Amino acid sequence: MPQQRPFGRFWPCGKRPSAARPEKRRALEHSNTHDLRKKTAINSAYYYYLMQKENELVGIIVKNVQNIEIDLSYIVAYDIIFSEFKKRGGEMPTDVYEKVEAKAVGVMNAMSESTFGYAYEQALKTDCVNQKICDRIGKVLDDRNFVIHKMYRGDTSWMYENNENEKTIPPVVKYLTKVVNESQNLSRSLSKIRTNLEKEYNNIT
Repeated sequence: MPQQRPFGRFWPCGKRPSAARPEKRRALEHSNTHDLRKKTAINSAYYYYLMQKENELVGIIVKNVQNIEIDLSYIVAYDIIFSEFKKRGGEMPTDVYEKVEAKAVGVMNAMSESTFGYAYEQALKTDCVNQKICDRIGKVLDDRNFVIHKMYRGDTSWMYENNENEKTIPPVVKYLTKVVNESQNLSRSLSKIRTNLEKEYNNIT
């Protein structure tokens, strides 16, 4: 049996990541928690409740955006096919249709591997999504990018401003709840568009 290599050989510090200076990590977490509670008069139990609530809302936003991205990929794919049918007066030879369908599937697959921003750009080019829906997509995109990339950077004092006790809802929870509702409503709207396009597609193929 070959000699087992020591675990530490695989880590630059010679220790497991979770074992590296835990006392420093706990002190930092305690400091952050203490500073926040001191500024906002939030007690310990309520502070951790808020953290769980934030995590829950952020998770829902991520899920909603992924559903939006999926629906947009289908909508764009259907639009490619319908546009070609329209150009040809509602008729298309089988060999041409197969090429158009392959193109639509390729675009859909590319969108599934790309960013929400790319999906938004593709949606702007379609005839299946009106300007009002596009504006809503743009708004959710901006909010999603802020939540994922910027919300916890820099000054975060606004998140718990004027939150003095458990009876008040902090601004961060209000904001995240608003984004949840907007993204959920947009997801439902796009799902309806996709369903209608699927019915139309089944009627012509």
